[in-house]
Amino acid sequence: MRDTHYVFDFDRTLFDDDMLIASLMKEFIAQGATEEGLLHAYAKIAVQNELWSPWRWAEYTFGHVSDAIRSRIDFLHKQTSNMVYGDVRPFLEGIGRSTKSVLSYGDPQTQNEKIAHSGIAHYFSDITITQDPQKTSDFLRYSGARRVVFVDDRGPIIDAVKSMHPHITCICIMRPGSAYNHEPSMRADKVISSLADLNEAR
Repeated sequence: MRDTHYVFDFDRTLFDDDMLIASLMKEFIAQGATEEGLLHAYAKIAVQNELWSPWRWAEYTFGHVSDAIRSRIDFLHKQTSNMVYGDVRPFLEGIGRSTKSVLSYGDPQTQNEKIAHSGIAHYFSDITITQDPQKTSDFLRYSGARRVVFVDDRGPIIDAVKSMHPHITCICIMRPGSAYNHEPSMRADKVISSLADLNEAR
């Protein structure tokens, strides 16, 4: 049986999704969008309970996705290695041969693009993209390791996982300025602001 299995969320845990969104906003504004229009389109996706993607955001903003917009989205996705948080690679190197997985939520095409170009995919033995809470639960339940460490930036997700799997070490990472810092965890084993904090706790 393996000793420790680290399971990481991707956005705002390993990857600065807020930086990508800000970069997309600049590109869309350069193509004629307004900040107000972009924020309205972003909110509309959430209200309709749709999975966010840059292509859907562009479609709701402009009414269609032009070749120029599609090209800029592709360009930014290829820059995602620059949007991985600075503490990520040293931490992944530091935990050596421990099993490492990504369990990511969101639009599959968007997440696959970001992860593929992030420059860190090779660290992980498994990359799972899902919107199904049961699949998340099953993934964690059948890890096969003596100790499972789950790291996520969303307090409610951490609390749900801890409620279903009390034996799992649940770490809530609240990076400075991150979009979901207003969602604190009530049940996390530890709240951190950097993976360096988790390194110290191992």
